[in-house]
Amino acid sequence: NDAATVSTATVSVDETDKAVTTSGTLTSTDVDNPDNAFTPDSISGTNGDLTIDANGHWVFTANSAFNQLNVGDKVEETFTVSSVDGTPSTIKVTINGTNDAATVSSATVAIDETDKAVTTSGTLTSIDVDNQDNAFTPDSITGTNGDLTIDANGHWFFTANSAFNQLNVGDKVEETFTVSSVDGTPSTIKVTINGTNDAATVSTATVSVDETDKAVTTSGTLTSTDVDNPDNTFTPDSISGTNGDLTIDASGHWVFTANSAFNQLNVGDKVEETFTVSSVDGTASTIKVTINGTNDKATVSTATVSVDETDKAVTTSGTLTSTDVDNPDNAFTPDSITGTNGDLTIDANGHWVFTANSAFNQ
Repeated sequence: NDAATVSTATVSVDETDKAVTTSGTLTSTDVDNPDNAFTPDSISGTNGDLTIDANGHWVFTANSAFNQLNVGDKVEETFTVSSVDGTPSTIKVTINGTNDAATVSSATVAIDETDKAVTTSGTLTSIDVDNQDNAFTPDSITGTNGDLTIDANGHWFFTANSAFNQLNVGDKVEETFTVSSVDGTPSTIKVTINGTNDAATVSTATVSVDETDKAVTTSGTLTSTDVDNPDNTFTPDSISGTNGDLTIDASGHWVFTANSAFNQLNVGDKVEETFTVSSVDGTASTIKVTINGTNDKATVSTATVSVDETDKAVTTSGTLTSTDVDNPDNAFTPDSITGTNGDLTIDANGHWVFTANSAFNQ
C-alpha cells in the first residue's frame, strides 16, 4: 500500500447565539485507490460532532452555543479521519468567543420639583453570559438638567442642578442618560422632573375707616411674587360680606364698599370683616376691613317760653326731645345751671325746670 497524500483542514468559527456548524471537503491522491476516497465516519467530540462521507465532505456541528466564551476566549478540537487506504488526516475546529450582548434593564423615573434641587436613585440589572451579572462600567455624566453617576454594581444617582421652581403644574423637563454594562451593552435612565405649584408670596391688607353719614368705601392693591406665574397676578373675585362688598381685579387692586352708613356705631364701637382672596396660583391672602364708629350728632329740640312775673318767683318747665343714631332717643346729660335770672335743671329724660331767682316786681 502506497500511502495516499491527504489534505488537512483547519477552520475557525465565531460562536453565536446558537450551536455553530462548519464544513469542508478533504482531498486525497492515491496511486493504489481512486483519488478523493475516504472512510465514512461519525465522531463525537468534546465540543461537537463531526461526520465525513466517502467523498471527503465533512460537517462539524457544535454541541452548544458556547455563549460563555468572551472575546479572546476559544475552544479547539482536532478530529482524525482517514482516506480509504487508512492514511490518517486531521480536521481542527476552533470556536472563538464573541461578546454576547448583556440583557440590561433600563430605568424611567418621574419626580416632582420642590423648593430645592431634587435627587433620585435606583439600580440597573444585567444578565451576561460572558461576564458577571449586574456588572457595569462606572460613569459620571453631566446632563442638561442635572448630573448622573453609576457605579460598578449598577447603582445610579441623579442630582438636579436647580430647584426648577419655574416649572408650573403640567410643565416638565426630561433627560435620558446612556450607560453601559461592563461588556458595552448600552442602557438608558430617563429622568422626568414635573412642575408643581410653588406657593406665591402674597401681601395682606388691614384697613380701618371711620363711618360717616353715608356708606364708606376704601381700596388698595395687593402684591404677589410667584416663581411659577407672573408677579402681581390675582384671581378676580367679587365677595358679598356681612358689612359690605369687596371686589379684586387681576392686578390685585381691591375696593370695599360698605352696605350701610353704620351710623349706629358710637365712638369706641366697630365692626370688622376679613375677606379671603387668592393669587392666580391659588395662594390665599386676606383683606381685613374695620369700620369705626364716630359720634353722629343728635337732632335735639329747643324750647322758647315766656311767663309773666307775679308776686313771687315764677317757675316754668318743659321737655326737650332728641333723636340720636348713636344713643337712645331723648337721652340727655342731667345738669343744673345758675343763670342771671334764675336756675335751670334738666334730667336724663330731657325734662327741664326753670325757677326765677326773684319776683321781678320791679
